[in-house]
Amino acid sequence: AVMKKTRLYNGIIGKVGTVSERLENGSEDQLFQFLHKNMDELQDIYRRLSGLDVFFKTETPPEKRKQVRGIRNDLNQLKTVMQNANQKQHDYVAKKEEREQLKRLGVEDA
Repeated sequence: AVMKKTRLYNGIIGKVGTVSERLENGSEDQLFQFLHKNMDELQDIYRRLSGLDVFFKTETPPEKRKQVRGIRNDLNQLKTVMQNANQKQHDYVAKKEEREQLKRLGVEDA
């Protein structure tokens, strides 16, 4: 699952592949749904990797623990990226709701 997501995101960043094309031509709602779905999947991957990190650190025999490289730094970076994306997602929803409310009140966008 992690490698699949890595390929997906690399394709989006490099603007190659059908996903990148669909995102560029997609509607605002489609983009939001894509982001929401991927955020949920990333959170699941994060939880699994955190569990695996703890498992390997605790279940490895003491004499071999120095050979086990933890992924805590990588997990912290992923968590920071997810928090930033989540904040942007909430900001987007708030702005969209504000625009819709102004539209219902008959106020034009400035």
